[in-house]
Amino acid sequence: MKKVGLLAVLVAMAVFAILQARGGLFGVPKRDVRSAAFLGEVADGLNKQLPKAVDAETELASVTSLEGVLIYNYRLVNAIAADVDASALLASVTPGVTRSVCTTPDTRDKFLKEGITLRYSYVDKAGAQIASFDVSKADCGT
Repeated sequence: MKKVGLLAVLVAMAVFAILQARGGLFGVPKRDVRSAAFLGEVADGLNKQLPKAVDAETELASVTSLEGVLIYNYRLVNAIAADVDASALLASVTPGVTRSVCTTPDTRDKFLKEGITLRYSYVDKAGAQIASFDVSKADCGT
């Protein structure tokens, strides 16, 4: 699964959405970036460009939010939940995604250092939950 390249694109889109939701770069007061309302605006901005294929097996279907959490919802387009080893899936994607999130300055500085958790959630082709994992500031050793 080639999520690292798509992750970089999503980071850029998310940073742009954050700047837009904050009112751009022109002196508008900062908003609470952890609020459900603010993260909902960020998710809405990202969703305008979704769904987007990550690879032949995976698509980023949508982005949703909770207070302090931005959730990337992936769909395994050819899989049935009962046939997927959730532990193996997490073992294959978590290290690379975590490393990418922690080493990308925009993601680290605009999300994690602001106290926002990034959640990566996976469902099967019918929408049945398979697995999810979170990346937070603590996962980056800071």
